[in-house]
Amino acid sequence: MSFLGTQYHGWQRQLNALSIQEVMEKALSTILGEPIAVIGCGRTDTGVHAKQFFLHFELEEEKQEMGNLLVYQLNSFLPRDIAVQRCFPVADDVHSRFSASRRTYEYFIHQKKNPFLEGKSYYLQKLEVDLELWNQTAKLLLGEHDFSCFSKSRTQTKTNLCTIFSMEWRSISDGYCFEVSANRFLRNMVRALVGTFIDTEGNAERMLAVLESKKRTEAGTSVPGHGLYLSKIDYEPSLKD
Repeated sequence: MSFLGTQYHGWQRQLNALSIQEVMEKALSTILGEPIAVIGCGRTDTGVHAKQFFLHFELEEEKQEMGNLLVYQLNSFLPRDIAVQRCFPVADDVHSRFSASRRTYEYFIHQKKNPFLEGKSYYLQKLEVDLELWNQTAKLLLGEHDFSCFSKSRTQTKTNLCTIFSMEWRSISDGYCFEVSANRFLRNMVRALVGTFIDTEGNAERMLAVLESKKRTEAGTSVPGHGLYLSKIDYEPSLKD
């Protein structure tokens, strides 16, 4: 599935705010005629979008072959900012979150005022990116590190160790895109990474000093959520069919 997160307070169901999870559970429960609880491949913050997102739920065996029919019914029921591409059965031990091996996020920044990008990209007019310098710094962050400095404080994670597989800044039309892939991400991590690159101007020594501090107060300001996209989730091939 995919969604535009502008109107939602993230993926996770909340008591007093509309979430993607709540909308999906309502749609599935209505169509299938039974209470359905879904588990997503991760959490997204308020306003964050997803180009690719997986969820799983339990369903009676006789309904598990609905496939294309369920896709059609869901897309007819769901609002226009949420779309389902596929529905397929998986083994009982497959978990949309814990079975994922790699996640990729993109963050988009545009530098020319564009009403068609409102809520979909971060408008930051005065930003000069030295792509060679910033990407050299990005390479220093590859591998396993403690990313506590880029995480929200007082989270319930058992460890703040993450393994970064790739990280790159690239030029796009009227701006820049930051792309990062890892085995896992901490809460607010990508937005804090982008903000720290901007605040340090991609300086390697300053970025590494922030990383080594393990203190959120040493990192930069988190950029707005509406420029962030969960763009890809990787599983072992046998888990996706």
